Amino acid sequence: MAEGILRVRGARTNNLRNIDIDIPRNKLVVVTGKSGSGKSSLAIDTIFAEGQRQFLESLSLYSRQFFNQSFGTDVDSIEGLPPTICINQNRGAANPRSTVATMTEIYDFLRLLFAKLGKIECPNCGVGVNPQSLDSICERILALEERTKVMVLANLVSSKKGKHNDTFEQIRKERLVRVRVDSEIHDIDSVRELNPNKYHTIDAVTDRIVVRDGIENRLRESVEMASKLSGGSVTTSYCVPGSKEWQEEFFSTQHACASCGFNCPELLPRTFSFNSPFGACATCEGLGTYEAFDLERLFADQDVPLNESVHAWPHISNKMSNKLLTQLNPLLKALNLDVDCVLASLPDELVAQVFDNDDRKTPGLIQVLEKEYATSMDDDWLEVLDSYRGPTTCAHCDGSRLSVFANSVKIGGRSISQYTSVQLNELIGQLGELQFDGPLQDVAETILTEVRYRLDYLIKVGLEYLTLDRSSDSLSGGELQRVRLAKSIGSGLTGACYVLDEPSIGLHARDNDRLINTIEELKDRTNSVIVVEHDEAMMKAADFLIDVGPDAGTDGGDVVFAGAWNAVEQSEKSLTGEYLSGRKTIERKPLNGKAEQFIELKGARGNNLKNISVQFQIGRLNSEQTTKI
Repeated sequence: MAEGILRVRGARTNNLRNIDIDIPRNKLVVVTGKSGSGKSSLAIDTIFAEGQRQFLESLSLYSRQFFNQSFGTDVDSIEGLPPTICINQNRGAANPRSTVATMTEIYDFLRLLFAKLGKIECPNCGVGVNPQSLDSICERILALEERTKVMVLANLVSSKKGKHNDTFEQIRKERLVRVRVDSEIHDIDSVRELNPNKYHTIDAVTDRIVVRDGIENRLRESVEMASKLSGGSVTTSYCVPGSKEWQEEFFSTQHACASCGFNCPELLPRTFSFNSPFGACATCEGLGTYEAFDLERLFADQDVPLNESVHAWPHISNKMSNKLLTQLNPLLKALNLDVDCVLASLPDELVAQVFDNDDRKTPGLIQVLEKEYATSMDDDWLEVLDSYRGPTTCAHCDGSRLSVFANSVKIGGRSISQYTSVQLNELIGQLGELQFDGPLQDVAETILTEVRYRLDYLIKVGLEYLTLDRSSDSLSGGELQRVRLAKSIGSGLTGACYVLDEPSIGLHARDNDRLINTIEELKDRTNSVIVVEHDEAMMKAADFLIDVGPDAGTDGGDVVFAGAWNAVEQSEKSLTGEYLSGRKTIERKPLNGKAEQFIELKGARGNNLKNISVQFQIGRLNSEQTTKI
């Protein structure tokens, strides 16, 4: 076998006709041809599938059971095949928690940056949060009502899997006799062995005291020991006289608000993760949206009286609309309004109350509808109500997915969600402006270098208009593939074979060169790149061109040309060559003389659309030139 050659023999997958071909390695190879000619069968279903099969065969039988093994490759042999990676347009399982930031791993570096260098602003009063002294912690405890029972706790394990035997041994060495495991108090010698597959929280009880005069020295020693054991944090669990309910308060010698006394937990990368209960918004559970009644569907025209709007809702009977208005009547009376009031003439604050007044006695319209949706047993009525519901931006986190505390941590005056919500070309400028004092600049630069490295590649492949918080399920097939491509380049992998499935889809022609340069950079790292593509610029950039055909389906499956792209123009068998040489062209049909009709779209604001209005001509192939904006 010649060195540097990927040799395919007897490929018969799908409509391939026993193909034999030698493909150069460490080159940019473009596989082209008619749709259905067999180019994907060669590149993806044969070359990539065989690489995947060879990789799985190298694993143990135990490991293989965790993979979906589909060995449908019909080929005699493939020699010289390096490890293969396929970047296609397959979305895989839809995951609402996946964003551009998490797909590219940029978010991991941003979380680390904020955990190491973030400055906390108090969520309550907005002032900077500074470390709290042991004396101030003791003063807060002594300020509790006399005879209050207090447990001073040192948190040693916080929601981590394992048996944690070393933690219990540490508590014994400190001669402490009690421990709190998963909210239950135990004697240290009577704790049962923990399930290593479950999450556990362990606090050492440094003292149990009752608030009264004369305990100052003992309390100081207990708080000091708790702070030492936990690395700067102290938790108190207390029960005031006459109550059976235990309350908790968290203190930190690291972060505490001097104004309102707000105590902040330790900053960790998971603090900024919306996929963790420690960082996710409690209302939307880290999704940024939740299903609720969509007021724009219900009240598209607020110039119509309220009762007429409700009666005009699609598929709603007079009986049900009267029922809803009756339930809304107590609120309208409290606000001195009538059922025929016009919402457009009311102040915004009053309209907000009509829609969303969270009071059991005078519920707003949303609360009335939510109650109906939760309690009704009528399937037809539930179906009607369901048609008025849709994804609603979480009002608690404003769609950022993060908790209030996570959004209160700032770098350069911005929270992590503010950085992820701007377009990539603007974000890279904001990160470049960040400056830190002394050795902190070295820490920041180490992290920011990785972030900029990945952002640069996203911009190079023409995705500068995206934001990092953009949900992956809202990306087009071409965008999704280019995000994965940028991630692969950012990983720095060498010696692999990348198979790309039409990466130029959805890309404007002016950005083709940027995409090609990025793919060539991947090749220059001693990787083989095989691209399934129709784009002319990509073909002309190829080191080696394979034209599969001559036609589609049963009339395809042969290699009609393999070689340099400029030689395909002389091939009489290649349909691609005929078009590249100009022997064949695409004829433009004249207008049919009919009056122009348009589909008009007004005020489109989805994803990165900027409130555009557009018309699409009916009966024509619409392009940027024919679309009226």
